[in-house]
Amino acid sequence: MKLMGEFILAIFGAGVFEYFITRGAKPFSMIATLLFGLLGAGITFASFMVPDAPAFQNPELARIFFFHFPCTLAATWFIFGGAFLSLRYLQTQDPRMDARALAANQLGLVFG
Repeated sequence: MKLMGEFILAIFGAGVFEYFITRGAKPFSMIATLLFGLLGAGITFASFMVPDAPAFQNPELARIFFFHFPCTLAATWFIFGGAFLSLRYLQTQDPRMDARALAANQLGLVFG
């Protein structure tokens, strides 16, 4: 555990490590967060390996498409899902549907 903590401290700095320790995080959640961060770094690195798109007016900016277009689609689906779940809540008065609608709308705002 100490070695893993030192590794996280070396990569992310003291702030992130202290965040996990003060919140009482389990070692699995720390490893999952580390792997998620490494995955994000790998995807970012891979996006720069994509060749320029000659069909674009500015071929270097074609890489922006890889990040912005999926976020737009996700935001659209979350907002429509939130509307659907809100209607389901009005029909059933089930508080779980209200909580799901709230979460879907919040995620739609995050991705939008």
